[in-house]
Amino acid sequence: MAELPERDAALLLDMLLAARDARSFVENLDEAGFLASRLHQNAAFRSVEVIGEAAGKVSAATSAAHPEIPWREITGMRHRLIHGYGEVRLDLGWMVLRERLGPLIAVLEAHRSRRERGRSMMNAERLLNYYEIIADAPDAIAPCAASFPTCPCAANSCRRTQATNRRRSC
Repeated sequence: MAELPERDAALLLDMLLAARDARSFVENLDEAGFLASRLHQNAAFRSVEVIGEAAGKVSAATSAAHPEIPWREITGMRHRLIHGYGEVRLDLGWMVLRERLGPLIAVLEAHRSRRERGRSMMNAERLLNYYEIIADAPDAIAPCAASFPTCPCAANSCRRTQATNRRRSC
């Protein structure tokens, strides 16, 4: 799987966080409690709007690469909440909050987990390459301390200089 552009990765994270928020706003409610509480309706639907807004900004390449995410339905729900606010059916909104957000959260979390595993592998490879370079040419990596500039405080006693001196001992 190709690496996502940073912007798309950030948008998917926005979607995940907003989906978690929406679920948390209604987790201790039953349908009757939700229908009676404009506070919970507005909070949860605002999060659904954020999910839809972020989904609409994801690049076409990323949305095509992830057909498991219902992009059209998500952005359509956002448009309905924003533009058709007077015609929103609360029972359908409740169904989305209780039945559709869980699977979306699972997909987004799985994607995030894969991305973080990939990033960890890249960092491990870079670190391994760095250590191989050091092993091959220790003199090129650790030059004599005399070539480093002196401490800006001129006392050579600040924490910065002490830490630097520990790193550059020959």
